[in-house]
Amino acid sequence: MSRILYVDGFNFYYQVTAHWSRKTQGRLAGLGWCDFCALIERNFPGPGKLQIKYFTAQVTENVELKNRRPGEHGSYSLWRRALQTTPGLVVVDGFYKSRDETMHPGPVGERTEKQTDVNIAVEMMIDALGSNSRPEQVFLLSGDCDQMPVVFALEERLPAHVAVTVLLPSPHNEGDWRRGYNRTRNRLLKNQPDAKKAARRSRAGQLR
Repeated sequence: MSRILYVDGFNFYYQVTAHWSRKTQGRLAGLGWCDFCALIERNFPGPGKLQIKYFTAQVTENVELKNRRPGEHGSYSLWRRALQTTPGLVVVDGFYKSRDETMHPGPVGERTEKQTDVNIAVEMMIDALGSNSRPEQVFLLSGDCDQMPVVFALEERLPAHVAVTVLLPSPHNEGDWRRGYNRTRNRLLKNQPDAKKAARRSRAGQLR
């Protein structure tokens, strides 16, 4: 049985660290350091090899944020080295774009992470459509609602559906995410007639 975990790196990191910093007034640090392999194997044990795809963007000196503690790019580089010790983990890079009007070396006021959302969706679809490497179980570690359409596609639109388990970082609420997903699903069903047929086939297959 093939299994793949897709990790939205910064969505996970910022949500978890911000949540626990509020809970503990900043006394707990390092909660973004997660053994992603252990996360799945301990909570969702199953046969077969687990592959992990970690999506991130390089933090260089030129995209460090001015309002953060100095040395962010050094901490990020350390984290990247730690990631490489995780068996079966592959890093997929996007990039950061500065929002500052003037280009200059050194920290910036604002930045935007680019391509991560698209990279996740593309990788999930390519893997799901692969003839030899199609996963039987997919885990998505992200609270980003932009990934709802690809979850719907894997679960209900593909000829052979792929089971998806969404893992929400703190402080996301499961009920809120489900309601948002149902709204997205209903909108896609309304706008895409072929999705209705696929959804009916998927439900019939599950009933059998």
